[in-house]
Amino acid sequence: MNTINTLPVPRIAKALYGERTHYLPDKLRIVWPPRQPKPVINRTNLFLRSLPAGCLAKLEGYLRTVNLDREQYLWGQDEKPEYVYFPETAVISDFRTLEDGRMVEVALTGRERAAGMASVFGSGRSPNSAQVAHAGSSARIEREVLVKMTRVYPEMIPLLLADVGPYIDVVSQRSVCNTYHDVKQRLATWLLMIQDRSHMEILNVTHEQMARALGILRPSLTCIALQLRQNGSIQYGRGEVVVLDRHLLESVACTCYRRLSTVY
Repeated sequence: MNTINTLPVPRIAKALYGERTHYLPDKLRIVWPPRQPKPVINRTNLFLRSLPAGCLAKLEGYLRTVNLDREQYLWGQDEKPEYVYFPETAVISDFRTLEDGRMVEVALTGRERAAGMASVFGSGRSPNSAQVAHAGSSARIEREVLVKMTRVYPEMIPLLLADVGPYIDVVSQRSVCNTYHDVKQRLATWLLMIQDRSHMEILNVTHEQMARALGILRPSLTCIALQLRQNGSIQYGRGEVVVLDRHLLESVACTCYRRLSTVY
């Protein structure tokens, strides 16, 4: 006896060939894949976290997290930034270049604000150049995308403009600090500001960076850093600075630190 001829032949549902069958739900059980929740992205940038949920949801699809290297060049003076940055552990420095080529830092931006937000409005050109002062992570969005979003969603404009006022406040205070306070006070203030904005115990900064930020020569910076090390405020090695005693360093810092820390 041919056993092949006696075996039941499975019936293929006609729906597979485009015909509707009333028995398909009874014969075939459709198993849908489980719905996966959307990943929760925990942004540590305080400005992003301060935005209403609706505004942040519009931005989130265009935000990308990147790692920024120390002394990485982001944009030049009078240039249009390609991106607006929302630092998380990175710190971005704004510099003003003088006619003789010297550079003086006018602002530091960490996780409290955005870097390059002012370029979204007006001509789009940045009055200052930007460079990474402390390596770390940052969210970023293309500036042109952000400009287009403000046109489509005009209600976002006052929310984003809220970042520009504190930036102007920081630039104004740093201008006063650079003019009237001595270098030792300014260095202590700068180190405290870097630590506040990066939330790192070990600061990845060099003597050359610090000298450029303060607008002084490197040998002068080395002498002043040695004084802070001798009084127990800091310790430093090759490309690293550790704040050993914040209270002692705050006692050396100028009064601008209290003003700049309230902005933070």
